[in-house]
Amino acid sequence: MRGKRYACHETIIAENPHNCKSNSAHTHYNSAVPSCLLPLRGWTGPLQSLPPCGITGQLFGDRHRTARLPNGSTTQARAALVTLVVLQPTRLAAVARAKLPPRHTVSDSILASGDRKEGLSRAYVQAVASAAGYTLAEPNLDRDGVDVQIRAGGQMRPSLDMQLKATVRLRQHGAHWRFPLLRRNYDLLREPTMVPRVLVVLDLPEDEQRWLSASAQELVMRRCAYWVAIPGAPESENEHTLTISIPTANRLDVPALKDLMDRARSGTLS
Repeated sequence: MRGKRYACHETIIAENPHNCKSNSAHTHYNSAVPSCLLPLRGWTGPLQSLPPCGITGQLFGDRHRTARLPNGSTTQARAALVTLVVLQPTRLAAVARAKLPPRHTVSDSILASGDRKEGLSRAYVQAVASAAGYTLAEPNLDRDGVDVQIRAGGQMRPSLDMQLKATVRLRQHGAHWRFPLLRRNYDLLREPTMVPRVLVVLDLPEDEQRWLSASAQELVMRRCAYWVAIPGAPESENEHTLTISIPTANRLDVPALKDLMDRARSGTLS
């Protein structure tokens, strides 16, 4: 077995570990890793997913237990050692060059995908409101279909109540977007109110990795949000959900928000 190297299920170990004593074997398991095997370090995929590379035998061990080598000898297995695969030295380079399955990692994310969408929709509206010079407040509890309220200064001190949504499946039909909405949310939006209510839908790419990016030059949130106001809309016969139309021209940006606030000030929005 001299001259062969062994790939561990969780790390790479040096050649000839069966010739090492218990204490020195631990050193071999953690150091003296051949540079051509470094791409395999930390790989935790199933052994069956290893590319064909001249496997000549397998070893089975457990935490701090004895691993039996193909030649019949044994060695104390390190805690990280679960399974050993004996590779032919001539195929080590092929293994190092092979594209291995991505290692399994446990996400440290607290937020689910829907939570992230909600957070980005709030961040979008907050950014537009701030750029327009308005304040934004959030109710302590959402019991009336209002996620945020935007307030402006000047004459009449107008306000806008907004219900925020975000989706990766906003579909265009001609000059309108089509968006499914719960019947309860629809009813809350169509009721006449003192403070005008607006539905804001943030359109996001399907690939979550493209939702937001930042560099030294720019902060980019991809796609944009659209708004629609439906006070006085007819009652729906649908029990649970219905689809509403949002004009594609109703992009929510700073000029659009200022126009909405002017209409709220003059009473022409509700």
